[in-house]
Amino acid sequence: MLTIIGLVAIIVCAIQAWKAAAGTDRNPPLWTVLVVATGIAFQIIVPVLLVIVIAAYYVATGTPPARLDSEIGGVATFVGIVGIVLSVIGMGFILRRLARLKDDDPPVPAPPPPPTFR
Repeated sequence: MLTIIGLVAIIVCAIQAWKAAAGTDRNPPLWTVLVVATGIAFQIIVPVLLVIVIAAYYVATGTPPARLDSEIGGVATFVGIVGIVLSVIGMGFILRRLARLKDDDPPVPAPPPPPTFR
């Protein structure tokens, strides 16, 4: 269930990144790939690496490999939830950065000063 929620978050943020990039004259494929890579990194790659490290620690401290799944099940679920939360936060930061106007946009000219009457 959590994987489906994470996948939906990646898809929704990718669509929003494409629309925002196209609306601000940026490169839509580049920004979409950046959002998708951030989502996949925080939801899949980082949690898998953390669970591997935790499993290696448990094996090194004497936990039998047969009981390893039951020992780290709760920790793995917690790491997965934290990964989804960090993924949504990271994609939100990218979307917020993307929503800003480009720095090279010309500034809006100031209105001329009012005429002086003597």
